Order: sequence, then C-alpha cells, then structure tokens
Amino acid sequence: MADQEEQINPINNDDHAAENGKVFLPYRCHALGDITNCKKHPGNVVEAASLAAQILPPTNYPLKEAFPPDLIQQGKLSDLQLEGILHACQRHQIMLSDDTRAGFYLGDAAGVGKGRQIAGIIINNYVRGRRKHLWFSASRDLRLDAERDLKDLNCSIRIIDGCQELDRESKVGGISTKLSEGVLFNTYRTSILSGKRGSRLEQIVDWCGGETFNGCLIFDECHKAKQFIPGNISASTKTAATAVALQRKLPKARVVYCSATGVTN
Repeated sequence: MADQEEQINPINNDDHAAENGKVFLPYRCHALGDITNCKKHPGNVVEAASLAAQILPPTNYPLKEAFPPDLIQQGKLSDLQLEGILHACQRHQIMLSDDTRAGFYLGDAAGVGKGRQIAGIIINNYVRGRRKHLWFSASRDLRLDAERDLKDLNCSIRIIDGCQELDRESKVGGISTKLSEGVLFNTYRTSILSGKRGSRLEQIVDWCGGETFNGCLIFDECHKAKQFIPGNISASTKTAATAVALQRKLPKARVVYCSATGVTN
C-alpha cells in the first residue's frame, strides 16, 4: 500500500480543471522575466487545459531595456504580447549545431495581435543595431497593417514596398540610400518571380547583404509557404521551395514563423 501511495502524483489546479471537464482555461502569463508594470491583455484568451499545465522555459533576455517605459506601462504591448516577443528574442540567441540560428513559431489565434508582436520583435532588433529586416505576407495590402502596427508602437521604421520599390529607386550606382535600411515587405508571390535584374530571391538576398544578414526574417501567414518536400524540390510548391532557399542563403537570420492555422495546415 505504501508503494502505491508513493506513485501518486499531486494534481495541480490545471489538471483538476481538466478532470472536471474544462477543455479550455484562461491564458495566464508565466514568464515575463524582469518586465513589471505591464498591462493585462484586453481580450479574453484561452488555451487547452493540457497546454496550461506546461511551464514555459525561464527567460533572461534583456527585452525591457529595448523599449521606452511608456510602451509597457501604457499597455501598447500587453503582458501576453510581451511574453511572445520575449521568448522569440531569447530563442534567436541560440545557434544550432549546423551554424544556423534557431527560429521561433508564433501561433496565437486571430485577434491576439501577432502583427503587434512582430513589430515589437523588429523594434527590439532595430535599436540593437540590426537595421534591415524582411517581412513576407499573403497580400500586398497587408503592408498597411505592418505600418500601422509599427506606428502604434511609436516607431517610424521605414516599410519598403517590396522589390518593386527597390526597382523604382535603384540607380546606376546601386540602391538609393533612403532604402539602405528598414523593413522590406514582400508577398510570397513576389518571392518566386523574376524582375529586371534577375530573380526576386537574389535581389532580396543582395539587399540583405548576403549570408552575414542577422536581422529578422518574418514569414507572416506562413501556411502560405507549406508543402515543402525535402529531397524532392519538383514535388514542392514554388513558394515553399523559395522560402526554404531564402533561409539557407540567410543562415543567421532571426526567423519568425507566424500563423494562426499552422497546426491545422
């Protein structure tokens, strides 16, 4: 009987909720490091009870020093959004055994504010001296949303309107100095096309500066680049193959995969 008692594990509150038939529980932030005085997320966000029982890894990334105090105190980034940014930036500190940088998947549901979190990740890197970033999404119109998310965080980083703007502003001696830094926003469709000077993929890599690029590489709505089959490029979609090729050409990039439907797709 004593042996049987030793094998019994205590049930925490989340497990107890699951036992009582609660499939979902209110989301609570557990790992904000030294960030205090932040505002609670304004929406009601829930997660599966099984996920609520898991503990996020501890954080020691100095995110707080990258943001003005009012950005946090006034709730322009909620506790939930700050937690996502914090874990993404900490993950990007890890270099893998093949000398490529670890990526981060942001899978919050619609309405949580993934765009605001992407903006926060970019701002953190920008103030640390990384002045070039890539942002891919499903539609060119979403560039306006990207501009809005950055402006809502009091940030005036230039959003470059895709390779088309690079074409317009290119001169004989190269790209205009006003496009030498910022966020180059492209659609997935653009990435698989060719322009006046060759493939858009190579144009993007050239703008980044090649394999030493260590800025953000954002794959927003990343399910649009699905169906990559390793070892069988011909059976993969062009978008997926191009997304993989871009990451291989930019091994030090701080990659963020972002989609609310990543698991289902």
